[in-house]
Amino acid sequence: MRVAVIIPCYNDGEFVGDAIASLASQEAHELVVVDSASTDPGTLEVLERLRSAGVHVERAEGGGVCAARTRGLATTTAPYVLPLDADDQLSPNVLTDLADTLDADPKIGAAWGDIEAFGAYTGIFPTWPTLDPVLLTRINRMPNTAVYRREAVEAAGGWTLEAGYEDWDLWLSIAEQGWTGRHIGRAHSRYRQHAVPRRLAADRDRHGELAAQLAARHPDAFARARRFATGGTRPVSLRFALAAVAVVPGLSASRRHRLDDILMRTLVPGMRAIVAGHREPSPVAVVAARLRDRLARRG
Repeated sequence: MRVAVIIPCYNDGEFVGDAIASLASQEAHELVVVDSASTDPGTLEVLERLRSAGVHVERAEGGGVCAARTRGLATTTAPYVLPLDADDQLSPNVLTDLADTLDADPKIGAAWGDIEAFGAYTGIFPTWPTLDPVLLTRINRMPNTAVYRREAVEAAGGWTLEAGYEDWDLWLSIAEQGWTGRHIGRAHSRYRQHAVPRRLAADRDRHGELAAQLAARHPDAFARARRFATGGTRPVSLRFALAAVAVVPGLSASRRHRLDDILMRTLVPGMRAIVAGHREPSPVAVVAARLRDRLARRG
């Protein structure tokens, strides 16, 4: 088997069965569900039923998602690794495409696709097509679910930032090692949108603190990005727009990050979400339309 699928589960007994069910159409793989010290009785019952049904279930005492993924990494042996959150799912028949991409080139450290949102919000969230180390110092448009080469993950030290942005940190580490990455050209995972936002929203609220932590952990990457801000795989317009925002004085890290995202979605149409089969308009176009409406009402 080529791929080890690691599913951390903290009080997500309501969803973990759907995550496992999404693996039914995939090629043969290792599977480990890691209980991240769940306290919910219903979740503990679900995990015990899974264990009784023959699913490999481990328990990671203490820590969070990083500790759970690390435990799963240590208890599997497949050369490729895919972390899958317990409330998310894989797209049908995608594991073979992801693993074949790594098979095709030993320099590729990870393969991924776009993200399909479901639940409270539906649509397609595009991800960046390549592993661009300069872009990664400014904004993370990489997925948290991907097929990674085990060698790359282990050399990077795995997932370690329990405080947040652990996936962003791993992507930076893999890029620093010189690995490339490749997009498979279609959606590969289904990301559950909850009515009440969960950890991702909390991470965004603490962006300044977490971004400083990333910069401290990857000083060489951030130094190279400052020297070669106009290089990489980004369109020329985005390269220079990001460089301009970088030198604007007085911006907080959170505001600068927000502007980076607006610039990306404005200047790279492919980075806008697809809703009901249509690309979302650029943020600048939305603001312009609102201004026109206000002027029309005043007139």
